[in-house]
Amino acid sequence: MLTAELKEELIVWLSAALAEGTTAKTANAIAATQRYLTSGDEHDLSPIVYELMEMDDAAPPHVLQLLGEQFLRGDRIPYAIDVFTHLDDYEKLHTIGEQCLRTGRHFQALRVFERLGDMNGLEEIIKRERNNIIGECAVEAYLGGLSPKFTRGFRQYAKRKIGKQGDEAPEYYFLRDDNSNLLAQAAHTAARLARTYDFGIGIASGGLWLSYVMEMYGLPVLITGPQKRGKGVRWRTIDDLSGITDKKVLVLENDVATGKTLQKAAEEIMRFSPRQLDLLLVIDYNWGVPDSQVYNRVPSEFGKVYAVNRMQYSLRDIQELKIRIANYSRSAASAP
Repeated sequence: MLTAELKEELIVWLSAALAEGTTAKTANAIAATQRYLTSGDEHDLSPIVYELMEMDDAAPPHVLQLLGEQFLRGDRIPYAIDVFTHLDDYEKLHTIGEQCLRTGRHFQALRVFERLGDMNGLEEIIKRERNNIIGECAVEAYLGGLSPKFTRGFRQYAKRKIGKQGDEAPEYYFLRDDNSNLLAQAAHTAARLARTYDFGIGIASGGLWLSYVMEMYGLPVLITGPQKRGKGVRWRTIDDLSGITDKKVLVLENDVATGKTLQKAAEEIMRFSPRQLDLLLVIDYNWGVPDSQVYNRVPSEFGKVYAVNRMQYSLRDIQELKIRIANYSRSAASAP
């Protein structure tokens, strides 16, 4: 039922808006409000709330606030979320999110926590809805919340490793819609493999994304790779590889196209006689090519071959990732 206070505020605002003269969108809001006040249907506020929020002129915040409270009292949570989001009322949104979490309205809670960037709230949804679409959306929102800091750190890392070429190092694997969980999979992979190997060797520039993740988890990574010079290409060993002799080495690359880059990398690396040479790819598919053909392109010098996109991850993996990103960012900022 429409409260007397809200009805009075709507009438006051309507009179003022009619007297001032308005834009087309505000005129639509006025017309919707007039129809609402004369229709006798005091149960459905939705016809006017979106018109008010779409006004070209400054919408009346106090009226919208009353509308939002009316929606809450009527248990019309989606409308209330829309109103308080429009008002940037983060305190009220947090209260709604917690209420939705308590009452099992996890989709609405997800909307709120994603808007607020509330990682703890998103974690709670992931715990409760891990194996369905809401849980998947919560994971995507969680990773999206980590994205800005991760991306800034990656760009700094790539530039530090290979200079100006680092600006072109691909990060699109994380950002593409069909690979939205890839960073979580990479976190699981790094937690599993970082302590197994003595060194990682990243192939510039495609392998830098994975090199950054692995270093974040404590694996020392050296960089090597092809470099264009004029119309030709030469191999450039950016870091000294002499320390890998008799060590367990994991090569880091994005994918396998022809296998020529990996073959050259293997030849360069084997000059230093590592005890073990394995390969970690970001993805093991290549534009519809069957898996068997992709693996056939991997040079015989490599033993085990892992692929990030084949890994399963848990909530613990993405919680640990959040901590690792924060710690690595702080250590990089304090480095000389």
